Amino acid sequence: PEYYPTRHGFDDYLGILYSNDMRPVNLMQGEKLLEYPVIQANLTKRYTERAVKFIQENQEGPFFLYLPHAMPHKPLAASEAFYKKSGAGLYGDVIAELDWSVGEIFKTLRELNLDENTLVIFASDNGPWFGGNTAGLSGMKSTAWEGGLRVPMIARWPGKIPPRQVIDTVCGSIDVFPTILKQAGIPVPADRVIDGKDLFPVLTKQAPTPHQALYSMKGNSLFTVRSGPWKLHVKPSPRQVLAGKGKNWIDPRGPDGVTIIAPYEQAMPDQQPGIHNGDQPVPMMLFNLQQDIAEQDNVADEHPEVVARLMKLYHEMQAEVPASIRNYK
Repeated sequence: PEYYPTRHGFDDYLGILYSNDMRPVNLMQGEKLLEYPVIQANLTKRYTERAVKFIQENQEGPFFLYLPHAMPHKPLAASEAFYKKSGAGLYGDVIAELDWSVGEIFKTLRELNLDENTLVIFASDNGPWFGGNTAGLSGMKSTAWEGGLRVPMIARWPGKIPPRQVIDTVCGSIDVFPTILKQAGIPVPADRVIDGKDLFPVLTKQAPTPHQALYSMKGNSLFTVRSGPWKLHVKPSPRQVLAGKGKNWIDPRGPDGVTIIAPYEQAMPDQQPGIHNGDQPVPMMLFNLQQDIAEQDNVADEHPEVVARLMKLYHEMQAEVPASIRNYK
């Protein structure tokens, strides 16, 4: 119970408490169990209906709605209104229902005359799982390659954010928190370190990134440092390299009917020239993402001064990470 969302700042909550593939999962309303095991085909519909009701109930004052759909995380499921209706398989059905969900939110905002006084942010949490399409980027979910980290974000606020912009400024999900606080007139907490930055100047004026660097972390270690066009993989392991470079590499833990969605076998180390077996770190890799977004050309040896600068940033950030996280096992 100590980890319930209602004990961490949320006034109300509807949802499953963890990933939908940790089956069977339960559906909670606040701290009350509603359904166990939950019928996942109904989740998108139920979340949407509760979100609409929440907006209606709070239309007279400021509100914050966080709507993280379980779909399209696997196992996939769609409600009766969308199942087998898209003509593009189950994944297409799920996406069509999510599209409907977004439409219902916007329709409600318009009907309540809240459309021009509401900031809406739409984003993903990570890249696709094994077998998904990264549009040519290396890696996938759970890796530090661009295919695992880079996701789209859409911000909409009529009259405040110019429409139809395409912005390639480097930012992160950690920036959403201070951005929302600033627009709501709420001070950013001063009693703790807040790594995020206010993105509103970027969204409204295409200002430069407010970050000197952005970092990716897995477990208790920082994995990459991104500064300007440069990205340094500080602790790449053969497993990470294979996941990024192996075109036929998929999750070896399957099959379970859900995990594996690509008809390939796991690539072996001898199929990847130059890659060593095991989990010991391999030499650091540096990429210029402006010239090499697919992270195919390691230029660490050609730019030792960039490696040194990014390693300095890495050590400074690593020193700021609380010992409770650094020593986590």
